[in-house]
Amino acid sequence: MERNKKVVVLCKVGGRSEKAIRALEEQFGFGNLYNLKGGIIHYLNTFHPEMETY
Repeated sequence: MERNKKVVVLCKVGGRSEKAIRALEEQFGFGNLYNLKGGIIHYLNTFHPEMETY
């Protein structure tokens, strides 16, 4: 994974991706990771409400 580019990490509702980011920062020193708050569900509900969510 490149460390000089912004990387958005996401999961269904945001909790697991946030936990993964913390682990990657602590264990491997990443500083370029960003969490999609609310996950893909929040993104879809906000920007694509016509789409079904799982």
